[in-house]
Amino acid sequence: MSYVIYMGRAGTAAMIKGSRRRSTAGFTLAEVLAALLFMAIVIPVAIEGMHIASRVGTVSERKGEAARVAQRLLTETLVTTNWNQAAQGGTLTEGQRQFT
Repeated sequence: MSYVIYMGRAGTAAMIKGSRRRSTAGFTLAEVLAALLFMAIVIPVAIEGMHIASRVGTVSERKGEAARVAQRLLTETLVTTNWNQAAQGGTLTEGQRQFT
């Protein structure tokens, strides 16, 4: 038989025969379910935010390449005095992208 010493509210020790002291550590089922619900809401929102940020980065990279190609074409056109010709066209390649 085991004895557990239990300290009461007044600080007096009482011996309880054969019983165990209940542990107060851990989470309740309601707390675990609330945490799971919170994660079920937060994770998809965070992933969507990262997806949007990735797409914005890709678009800004493409716009930067297009601006460099346009600047290069305008400079080349002004230097070679092709700007006064009526019909201009063609395709320029920068990296793996083609610009018409």
